[in-house]
This record gives sequence, C-alpha cells and structure tokens, in this order.
Amino acid sequence: MAKRRVKSDQKGDERDDLYDLIQSMSKAERRHFTIYFKGTAHGDLSRYLELFSTLAAMDTYSRETLEKKFDGWTGWKYYSKTKGYLIDCIFDALRAYHKSQSIKEILYDQASALRMLYNRGLLDHYGHLLRQAKSLCYECGEYLPLLDILQTEETYAMRSVLDADAVHDEISRVLILIREEEAALVCNRKVYAIYKKYGLRAPESVHQELRRMIADIEKQLSIAPTTSSKKHYYSSLALCYHCLNEHRNATQVLQSCIEMNDAMSVREFRERAELYLLHMSQLMTYAFNHRDPDYFDEIKAYVDKRVVDVSGLEEKRFEISIQSNFLSMIIHKDYSRVDENARYVDENMELFKKISLIIQGDITFNMSLGFLQNRNLDKALEWLLRAFELPGITGRDHMMVYARFYELLLHWKLNHTELVLSKTLAFKRYLQKNEALGEFERVCIRFMNAAILNDSTKGFAKALQNFGSDLQQLDSSQYAGIVRNYNELVEFFKAGT
Repeated sequence: MAKRRVKSDQKGDERDDLYDLIQSMSKAERRHFTIYFKGTAHGDLSRYLELFSTLAAMDTYSRETLEKKFDGWTGWKYYSKTKGYLIDCIFDALRAYHKSQSIKEILYDQASALRMLYNRGLLDHYGHLLRQAKSLCYECGEYLPLLDILQTEETYAMRSVLDADAVHDEISRVLILIREEEAALVCNRKVYAIYKKYGLRAPESVHQELRRMIADIEKQLSIAPTTSSKKHYYSSLALCYHCLNEHRNATQVLQSCIEMNDAMSVREFRERAELYLLHMSQLMTYAFNHRDPDYFDEIKAYVDKRVVDVSGLEEKRFEISIQSNFLSMIIHKDYSRVDENARYVDENMELFKKISLIIQGDITFNMSLGFLQNRNLDKALEWLLRAFELPGITGRDHMMVYARFYELLLHWKLNHTELVLSKTLAFKRYLQKNEALGEFERVCIRFMNAAILNDSTKGFAKALQNFGSDLQQLDSSQYAGIVRNYNELVEFFKAGT
C-alpha cells in the first residue's frame, strides 16, 4: 500500500505508521474495518474506533491534537501497544475484505482446509475439495497454490500407503510449468532493465541486442506452455519494439496479448484483470509514441470499449481515463481542456496518489506542458514542480534531463534572473555526474556554458538558437525523438524573444 507523507504541526517531521496505514485505505476498506472490528474485538471498542476515525479524518498527523482528545485514556498512555493492536486488526480486516477478490488466496485457504479435513478423517469431504481445488488451479493457471495442494496430496497418499506415483508425476509437470513462467518473467525483467536504462534512445549496440532478444522471444512464444508465460513473452516483445521506436509493431503485439483474455473463463479473467488494465495503459503509450493522431484515436476507441468490461479496480480505470485525456490532448495539440483536466486530477487526488508513479509523473509533467501551450507560465511551473516532488521521479533519468531543461527555460521566460544562473549551474553538474555522457548531453552542456557566459536576456536567446542548430546535427537514427521533443520546446520559448 502506498504511504502518504505525514506533516506535523510540531517541530520537525513526524511519522506515524498507524496514521499512514489508515490514510492509505479506501472509504470502502475503512467501512469494512469498522464492521469487522465490532464483530471480532472484545471489550470497550468505542475509544479504539474513535482513535481510528480521528486519524482517518486528519489531513496531517498531529500528535498534539491526539493528546488533547485522548488524554486520560489508558490506550493513549500505552499508545505504542494500542497502535500495534490496531495495525494487526486492520491487516486482519484487509485480508478478509480482499480475500474474496483473489482466487490465489482462496486456493491457499483450500490447501489449508484439505489438511484439516484429512487430519479429522473426513476423507469424502477431503476428496471432493481436492478435486475442486485442483480444477480451479488449472482453470485459472495458478500453479504455485497447486503445488501446495499437490504436496498435501502427496503427503497423505504416502501416509495412507497409497500409490503416490501419479501425484509425483503431476508435481514434476507443475514444477516445469512454474519454471517456464519464471523464465518468461526473467525475460521480461531483462527487457525492462534495458528500457529503464536507455528509454527510447538506446545506442546501436543495444538495438542489435534487442533484435536478438526479439528472435529468441518469438521462438519461446511458439512453445510457451501456459497462458501466463505467453503473456509475459508478448509483453516483453512489445517493449522491445517500443525501445526500437517501432511503436506500431509494439502496439500490435500487445493487442495480441490483450486478446488472449477473450478465451479466459470469467474467474480467470477476474484474477488477471489488473494486468489486463496495465496492458491497456501500455497500449495507449505505444500508440501515442507512433505520433499518428488517427491511429491513436483508433487505439483509444479499442481501449475504451474494453475497459468498460472490467468491474472494480477503480484506481487502474482512473489511471487509464486520465492518461487517455492527456495523451489525446497532446497528440491533437488541443489544449483547450487543460484547465478541466487539471481540475479532474485535483478532485480525484486520493485516487491519483494510488496510481502508477510512472503515470503520475507523465500526467503531472504533461499537465505542465499543457499550461505552457496556453501561455500560463505560472501554472506550467507549478505543475512542473509537482512532478519534481513525486517519489522516485529522479530515477527516470531521461525525463529528468528534459524536465530540468524545461524548468530552466521557464525561469528564463518568467525573468527569474538569479534562478536561471543557479539552475543552469545545477543542471550542468547533474549532467556531468552522468557516467555515460552522449552527444545529446554534450550539446546541452555547450548550451549551458554559452548561457552562463552570456549572462543576459539576449545572450541566453542566442545560446538557445545555437542549441537548436546543434540539435539538428545529432544522429537522427538515435536521437530523432529527442530532437523533435526538444526542438518543439526551443521553438516555443524562442517565439517573441
């Protein structure tokens, strides 16, 4: 569960793990906890529930407020013990609340129930549940719980001096399926590591590696034994094409992965729905990077039609909705709804905080660019600073380079003279710390050296013009997307100088 930063009205920053946990809960989860706690706890519950409600209502954590409200209560005197008790109760309630929504949890519970039935000699019931649980495992492709169930079956077969050979053979087959799925996951992690390091501007040597990976993945796809392993390979293949800037290929491959869900049972689809929506989000990104508005609209309609079939998962559906709004705004260069979209984010901030940090960063940053296009530079700077405050954003190196460059231009356009100098020096230091400076980074540093040397409005404008010219000299096979994005930014800020 994502934790929310706690501010305090006392000296220094305070954190309280009970407060953080309660703040991470949805309204439905809080309501369920209250019912669950009343039904399972003993003694005087009112003060515990009052403490829970007080922490839930706080915008910022204040120990002073709690002391005033609960002074004299034994539970407050021993707050550490009270806090531990409530945290355990919350986790119990959350497990109960989400158990019915997870087939995997149901299957692990059934494995436990099988052991209890056998130990009590209820062999008919044991046999019936064993067949039911194994059938559900195969139907939903849940092989780890199946392994637990098979090990239970093996134990009791041997204890009853029954022939366990069939069980041993089945365990061997399931272990092979698990290893195949793990191999597919390892492949996915390798491709993602390349994407995380290089984004869409990998050097030619990495492009060659990606081509080799594509050939290997296609071979594995043809023999992958499970739906889950096939999905991991499809996802990896799509990301390889995305890294190669072959975004239409990436989109088409991911559509093949998504359409595998059509053959699933309702129960299996429900279990895989979160991954299904993640693939929808990635599909929008790949289609957007193809930079064809008509094609993007076609994929958007495809996603919109499919998302309505998914129930629950409010956060993921919100993520796709807001991502769709912003990507559509940008690819069509229609910024008339940027204020409306900003209100949509602010009105749903609790949901926004729970969506993927990558999407949070993209949306916040693109919101800033939307306000820039509407000539609202103050709002553009406000949303850019929001992006900088997101946890983990600094790990996205390529986005941070663009964001820092953009911040520098905003301060220059807003006549924040002293900030321009300090931000330029900070940006230069940031780039020089990069162990693998490429030609693009060197062009950036040349621009900053010239901007600092010509410490004036006209001098900065001249440095910016030369930067635009230097961009055009970069290798188009490696830097085409980078040049386009930066050139659009440079041209905007050069206008009117």
